[in-house]
Order: sequence, then structure tokens, then C-alpha cells
Amino acid sequence: MAHEITSGSGWVSTEEGRDPTQLQEALDRANHALTLANQTRDELLSLVSHELRTPLTTIVGTADVLLRHPQSLDEPTRVQALTDIFEGGQRLQNLIENMLVLGQLATGEVVEREPMLLQRLVPNLLSERNRNYSERVFVMDVPDDLPPVMGQVTYVQQVIQNYLSNAGKYSDAATPIEVRVAREPDDGVAVRVLDRGPGVAEGELEHLFEAFFRANTTRGNASGAGLGLAVCKRMVEAQGGRAWAANREGGGLEAGFSLPFDGASAE
Repeated sequence: MAHEITSGSGWVSTEEGRDPTQLQEALDRANHALTLANQTRDELLSLVSHELRTPLTTIVGTADVLLRHPQSLDEPTRVQALTDIFEGGQRLQNLIENMLVLGQLATGEVVEREPMLLQRLVPNLLSERNRNYSERVFVMDVPDDLPPVMGQVTYVQQVIQNYLSNAGKYSDAATPIEVRVAREPDDGVAVRVLDRGPGVAEGELEHLFEAFFRANTTRGNASGAGLGLAVCKRMVEAQGGRAWAANREGGGLEAGFSLPFDGASAE
């Protein structure tokens, strides 16, 4: 005779005479999953209340100054105010996009992939980045003869943008950000974004892709929610690839990902 008992995260099926130890283990797993879900919910609520409010406060406050004193502000002050509004808006946009992706991937949504050429996508992204961030120098190494990989264009663009934003936040504007794309022996094609920032303590590297984690070595250098790299890892893995981070010799961080070859064109 079968019985069913309910737990915080759903139904656990049992059979009469089943080992009580197995039943307790099932209940423990269900309760642990519920605890993690509640923790994630609380972290997201905290994120919304703090991380969304901060750029909103900047945008509203700065726009108010511009509206109240349109004639009394000199040109450099007006330019700086508009820059603050633009950067605050971009921070909001990035945060909302990351949260939307987390929500989509959490539902198990299947990512539709198609063949793409990274030697076309990456230069276009960097050209756009150069227009918006003319104070940064980007160095690109992208061969012309790379085979197609399988991926989702929007996700790949967002991963690269997140990597570039991360490198820009934690490195000096006078140092170039390098973007290297290369064929990998086993993993398809890899994209690496390299900076000359402070890097990360070796013991923290494995946690960089965890949601809400921020390394002690970079926490004070720039604000952030600790979501960007976590979203990157989930997007890459949803496309059948892998993501990683490593310290560079001589200082700085390498953030990379690889996507599998398009089977029909890899040879």
C-alpha cells in the first residue's frame, strides 16, 4: 500500500514498510531545497531594495539638479551630470537583464542554439564598446578562420558584455583590456577577456561564479551585486559550454568561456 506525505517543496512518495532512514533522508533533502529557495528569495529581495535603489537615486537626483539649474551649471558639470545618469541607467539595465536571465534559466527553459561565427560577433561588440567607452583601450586578437560554434547570439553577447564590464570596473582605465578568441583542442572556440586589475585570491577563484559572491580583494574597488559572473556561467552552460576565471601572470584576471563546435563544420 502506498502513502504520500507532503513537505515544504512538494510530495514525497513512500511505500509501506520502507526504511525510515530513507524517508528521513528524502525529507531532509526536500527541506534543504526549500531552505535554499527561501535564501535565494531573500537575497533577491535584498538585491532589489539596495542595488536597484542606488542607481535610481543617482538618476533621479542628478536629473533634478539639471532641471532646477539649467542655466547656472557650467559645461563640465552638465557633462558629468549626464554621464552619471547614463552610467546609472546602464547599471540598472545590466542588473535587470541579469535577473531576467536567472529567472528564465531557473525554469529550465531550453536555449535554442544556432551556428555562429565568433570572429564576426566579437569585433562588432568591441566596436560598439569603443563608441560608448572611448576612454578605455581594447586590444583584440581574433583569427579570421575560426569554425562556427553552437550558441545563442543574445546570450553570447551578454556574457561578453558582462566580462568586459567586470574587467572595466576592476582595472585602471590607463591599462588596456584584451579580448582573445582562439580555437581550443577539445572545447570548441574560447573567448578570453583579460585585465590588469588586482586579480583574486586563489581561495576565492572557485567562488567567483556563485550568485551574490564578491571577492575580498575587489569588494572595495567598485559597487556591484555579485550577479554578473554567476549569470555568465549559467548562460554558457545552458549553451553546452563552460566558463572559468584565472589569475594572470604579472597581475590581473582572465575571465573566459568556450562554446562547442558546430558538429557539421568543425572539421
